[in-house]
Amino acid sequence: MIVAMVLTVGLGVSLGTAFALTADGAPCGELSGFPGFLQAVHLMAVGDCNVNPNGTCKNSATCHVQTPSGKKTGKCVSGAKSCSCVVN
Repeated sequence: MIVAMVLTVGLGVSLGTAFALTADGAPCGELSGFPGFLQAVHLMAVGDCNVNPNGTCKNSATCHVQTPSGKKTGKCVSGAKSCSCVVN
């Protein structure tokens, strides 16, 4: 329980607004710090949206997230300097 709380706080600090978006969708693009490590070892889902240099989505196109139960379809959604694939 304590480890989960520490990881959650660490993710929140390191990721800022992108962490909140992962509750509803998968971040598109590479993350830094510990969240980036989770992506690298395939413990955090990644969306396939096209991302602008400032981190926002290029458009609100259809996107996909690979999960243990298969490929999920969603829509690219921009946040404050972030882009996520929000699954339907």
